[in-house]
Amino acid sequence: MSVLNQEITESSSGFKKEIDEAGVSLLLDTVQIYIYQYPVKSSTRESVSNAIDSITERNIAKILLNDPSRVGEFYVEREGAIYKDSRFDPTYYNPKFMSSDDTVYITYTKTGPTELRDRITIKDNGVGLGESRLEGYMKISYSSKRLSTKTLGTFGLGCKSPLATGVDCYSMKTSHNGKEFSFLIYKDKIDNCYSKWNPDGTLNESITFSNGYKVYYKKSTKPNYVEVSWDVKKHQYNDYIDAIKSQLLYFRNPIDFQIKESNGYSNKVEFQANILHETEDYILADQRYYSRPHLIINGVCYGFIEFRELELDQKYGHIGLKMNMEDVTVTPSRESCVWDTKTKDAILKKYEGLANSAEGIINQALNKLDFIGWIKTCLSIVSLNGSDTKEMKIISQLAALTGFSSLAI
Repeated sequence: MSVLNQEITESSSGFKKEIDEAGVSLLLDTVQIYIYQYPVKSSTRESVSNAIDSITERNIAKILLNDPSRVGEFYVEREGAIYKDSRFDPTYYNPKFMSSDDTVYITYTKTGPTELRDRITIKDNGVGLGESRLEGYMKISYSSKRLSTKTLGTFGLGCKSPLATGVDCYSMKTSHNGKEFSFLIYKDKIDNCYSKWNPDGTLNESITFSNGYKVYYKKSTKPNYVEVSWDVKKHQYNDYIDAIKSQLLYFRNPIDFQIKESNGYSNKVEFQANILHETEDYILADQRYYSRPHLIINGVCYGFIEFRELELDQKYGHIGLKMNMEDVTVTPSRESCVWDTKTKDAILKKYEGLANSAEGIINQALNKLDFIGWIKTCLSIVSLNGSDTKEMKIISQLAALTGFSSLAI
């Protein structure tokens, strides 16, 4: 849930704060570049999260266009200028240009030895960017998702995260309701890639932003989409692969991750977790990246749980604890979890509930067996090998989490 809770206080005295004109460039650097300590991870996480949000919004829009009375299921009502662009607007969507493709496409393109940089591209067929949203995308902290209860983003900073990787600019192409736009986005300016005239002499149409800037576009029959792309230093190849595998394995949307070699050959990378068992509180998956309990916050994996911070012995098992962003403290860049009292209390409560639930599941399964079956099952659990059956994989991982204290005798 990405709803932004914003408290606004007013005072009868004093004057409004302003940004010094000479410091604007420094401020832009701070919120677009220096905010991220791990730019490779952040650029991929934020870009894919935005792609998933766009697909989610498209699917919600299809529901609400047919049944507007259900808007309360997906949006909350709040007053204030910060929410003005976040309400459901049925005029933004044209079913003719709305895809049914829920896949996020990630392509890492390796270049030849004579070229200095590789390139990564992330594309979705969601709602696209057009009208006032297109101009808003270019601004710092613009967001159309602050009243949505189903999307991930809130602050309007993540879409600029590719700039933190050290590139001069990144490209953004989008099509919205028959209008296709293309831009190069720098830290302090935007370049429109389509000119007034096409090479064949035909004329492109245009829209005008509120600042008077004229943006040319090409007419298109393509479904709505957004595609972002940026250069990658060749030595960062493994870092990008790891960033995708470590953070995005639990996303529900299918992710088509292709590595395109310089000779044109493409290799699809399978990395999303095979879910064995899931509740509102945890996910147990058949995956090898995380061998110990780990945190999943709004679908993104945030690494291993620090049991020492919880004053507990180390636990094991391929289990992800699901937390909402509101329940824990994360850094402003959304890169890592802050292990303060709020975070520790929330995770400890979730873990204790999971441990109790695991004991019940394990004992229920063991009580159905005869003595010989019970012995064989216990040995399989203790060895952590389990069996090839889905049920045994679940039991062995839950037993590892609880430290084997839950075995029924």
